[in-house]
Amino acid sequence: MNKYANIICSIILSASFLGGCYLLAERGKNIPNDEAEKVISDSKTILTENELSDFLGITTSDLKNLIDSDRKKREEFKGGIYDRYSFLPIMELPGGNRVFLKSEIENWVQYHSLKVIIPMDE
Repeated sequence: MNKYANIICSIILSASFLGGCYLLAERGKNIPNDEAEKVISDSKTILTENELSDFLGITTSDLKNLIDSDRKKREEFKGGIYDRYSFLPIMELPGGNRVFLKSEIENWVQYHSLKVIIPMDE
């Protein structure tokens, strides 16, 4: 019996592993693609441009326009004191790709939502 114990344990362990993989694969099939992408982006802390545009609820072209106008503001800025979230928090990678830290984007959105001036009724 000891002769076959290692083989039997290996077969049981392999079957358990394959069964677990199958169950995880089947579980992922039930999630629609939109929800699967949402689950992934909710757990991510670093966002790409496409993920950021989805997160903000704007188109990628609107995001590119926002990045371009922000870049112009940065170039025109001559130093001095500025609020931390005056500019879009962005990190440009050596390959030209841009990534965004989700927590900083949330703070940036909050900062700009507080700057909205509500007109008083005259």
